[in-house]
Amino acid sequence: MTTRQPRWPKGTPWQRQGPGPGRWAEKLSARLPGHVDQPDYRGIHQPPDPRGADTVMRLDDLEADMPDVYEHPEYYLSRETEGWREAVRAMRAVRGRPDATITIYRAAPPEAGAINPGDWVSISRAYAATHGRHAHDPAQDWPVISMQVPVRDVYWGGNDFTEFGYWPGVEDRP
Repeated sequence: MTTRQPRWPKGTPWQRQGPGPGRWAEKLSARLPGHVDQPDYRGIHQPPDPRGADTVMRLDDLEADMPDVYEHPEYYLSRETEGWREAVRAMRAVRGRPDATITIYRAAPPEAGAINPGDWVSISRAYAATHGRHAHDPAQDWPVISMQVPVRDVYWGGNDFTEFGYWPGVEDRP
């Protein structure tokens, strides 16, 4: 008896269900500067938008709400996530430097080609790679793409130091 290996589905569940309320993320990202219409790999789970979420913080200014986050990130989140140490090193390197550049990573299908505004990204290559791994067939793993961006365009949603949103050109909240 042979076992059939699962393949990545064509599109995402929200694309297969057709138009409806789950399409809000697609409509939101289409309004961002530099948007490229490639939502196939993104799904409906999007990073928090810094233009409307009070809990979203710019990567270079995390200590505004968590005064000892750079010295003791373990006080806030678990250290068990793959790539956590790499992310904390990168986070510390850009502390208070909004004009510095940082490398962001994302696993995506080869046809995606680039990181787009509104994408989930990581500052850890190892963590991004975990999101592109196929469950049964390493030959179907998605590649990790990277990009150098200004730190001011990378926002944290408060859930994990390895997960950020890429929002270029978003003005700071008042």
